Amino acid sequence: LVSAFSRWSSASTSEFYTMGAHLFWPSPEAVRSAWVTHVDVQFMTPEEESEFRKSLEKDVVRCLLVASACCTSFTLVHEVAVVGPTVFGQDSSSEFRDLRYQIFVVQLMLWTVIPALFCTLVALRHFFGLFSRLAWEFNAVLIMMYAAVVIVVGQSGHITMIVGEDPDSVWGGGISCELEAWVLMGLSIVITSSVSFIPVRGKLAWMGPAFGIATYVLSKLLWDKNSATHTFPLKLFALGIVSAVGWRGAVRLERYNRSRWVDTRRLSQASTTIEAQEKVIEDRRIKRVTSEYVKSPKQKEWEDKIVSKEQQSTKEYFAKAEARGFAAGFKARIETALDEELEEWEVTEFKGDFVRKAILKVSVGNEEFIHLVAIRPTRADKWGVRWACKGQEDVLKEDDEDYESLPDEAKCGARVEDACTACSLM
Repeated sequence: LVSAFSRWSSASTSEFYTMGAHLFWPSPEAVRSAWVTHVDVQFMTPEEESEFRKSLEKDVVRCLLVASACCTSFTLVHEVAVVGPTVFGQDSSSEFRDLRYQIFVVQLMLWTVIPALFCTLVALRHFFGLFSRLAWEFNAVLIMMYAAVVIVVGQSGHITMIVGEDPDSVWGGGISCELEAWVLMGLSIVITSSVSFIPVRGKLAWMGPAFGIATYVLSKLLWDKNSATHTFPLKLFALGIVSAVGWRGAVRLERYNRSRWVDTRRLSQASTTIEAQEKVIEDRRIKRVTSEYVKSPKQKEWEDKIVSKEQQSTKEYFAKAEARGFAAGFKARIETALDEELEEWEVTEFKGDFVRKAILKVSVGNEEFIHLVAIRPTRADKWGVRWACKGQEDVLKEDDEDYESLPDEAKCGARVEDACTACSLM
């Protein structure tokens, strides 16, 4: 702020106007740069974007199933326990009895029957794998848009206004006061679910909130004009703020999920490359062994006696020392990720050749362990490291859904590439 103020205060008149123009009227390059940095988080190639979208489908279907099941159950209970007694408990001689019944049937279709159909389709996709060719991310957006419309249009008071009757006369006094509260609460729930609960990409997540706000505005312009008082702009502004903040949070979460997906994809590709290289090496070794001199049983027995227990223990000692030295290089990065200093750091189990692959189980005290998996395709490449906090009974595995990427910065703030011994001793 001080440097910015000094630049503004020391600028000449022409420079001052130029800086102000760039601030209030940015150049197309600045707008494009801001869009790519803060809004557009898509991958550069369509193939990567398509793979990422497919990776989200399982979570989208699961969250959509939970949301649709909860909404269907709640609306069914509300229609039976709240709206039903109002419809069938009125005096049978009332002139609005038939109208109330018709509105009740329409509400039952909008709030319960159609959502139940959505829930059934999503359940068939989730449990039985049906309708897999459908674009379920876009279907989730359509369902959210439908929910936003029903929240506004499907209210008893609004349906009564649409048919040209007074809600207070048809349903009794007080319904007009409750109507606005139900609409705003329902829209807030739909907006929050669209941008926070269901993992839809940012380029589609804005459609649900925008459609809900547009429907709310149309209701005030077409049939609910009497409630559009001086507080209407404030309500509209509040809904816009909730939508913008929620959408921004969804974009930041999507950016994090994309980085994790890229790391997992790279590690998977590296693991596949390593397995292919190991297979080639093994094939070459087998071919070479078949051409070597075949020793007699007595010679093999004599060579086995040469390798004594002391030599074997020495070999294990140096192997464990190598594992300790390798694990010590990542201690600082683990402490940075945990935001605490570890007093104990003892390797209890390890696998791999520590050239292209290393899998370690490190005890950090209190029966807690850190599992580390480090992989690199060649010696010239950087180590791709994943880690997870585990218990004493957890088995050391290479593939575990709890693994996450290890941060690249040590406690000193510098970037740690392969191992920062100085930071690990701080």
